[in-house]
Amino acid sequence: MREYKVVVLGSGGVGKSALTVQFVTGTFIEKYDPTIEDFYRKEIEVDSSPSVLEILDTAGTEQFASMRDLYIKNGQGFILVYSLVNQQSFQDIKPMRDQIIRVKRQAATQETGDALTYSEQLIAQERRLNGVEAAGKIKKCNPHNAITPIQVKECVRCDTSNAAESRERVFDTLCVHAFGEPQYPWQPPYSRFVPSVLPSYSPLYEKVPVILVGNKVDLESEREVSSGEGQALAEEWGCPFMETSAKSKTMVDELFAEIVRQMDYAAQPDKDDPCCSSCNIQ
Repeated sequence: MREYKVVVLGSGGVGKSALTVQFVTGTFIEKYDPTIEDFYRKEIEVDSSPSVLEILDTAGTEQFASMRDLYIKNGQGFILVYSLVNQQSFQDIKPMRDQIIRVKRQAATQETGDALTYSEQLIAQERRLNGVEAAGKIKKCNPHNAITPIQVKECVRCDTSNAAESRERVFDTLCVHAFGEPQYPWQPPYSRFVPSVLPSYSPLYEKVPVILVGNKVDLESEREVSSGEGQALAEEWGCPFMETSAKSKTMVDELFAEIVRQMDYAAQPDKDDPCCSSCNIQ
């Protein structure tokens, strides 16, 4: 039976514990009691396939924020919760997603020994090559069918860990071998190679399963965050979006079933995506 580690993140008071307890025990917690760390385990069957979820309900208060790195490093799927009656909680969720990417990037860097730049990871990922093979392909690539200037631009834009080093390494590695000289590839004459429809590329650490959740939909009359705002952020992140209610159990079971699907898909990259990259599940 598959076992998955799910981490529930969000500001204090958004209903993380209420959602988790409602899913695990079928009861609603009326009283707010700030969580430090709670661990739950439950079997779930999704699409006729059984799994065991290990759910970590984390603290939402800033005094425990330093513990998140460890949670994130060990987590396989993440439920990011905000309260749709609290605009600030919606703003607070954004740096938490950034933290997930940062921690997963650091973990990936440690595993590869920092041998690959972001751009090389893209090529290795797309062609399923190791780093040495990817580097060899770079030197032989043709700008018309192997790597486009827009991909180089995206490499520079996305690799923010060291902007100066990123530019130098991307230009030296890609531009010289692919285009003959290290000019800015999104300026003429290279702009003629830019496709009209740009492909979407993400390093592996940006494909970690995440679901964005607006909780407390039962308090519709007090709403401060519109469904459109939540959907727009989910589209930006490329993840599913749900609005839930721990009190009325609205979409609670569906939420945990969907994170299982996302983790299952991430664990088996050759499978068809069970959900579009930025769906709105309501």
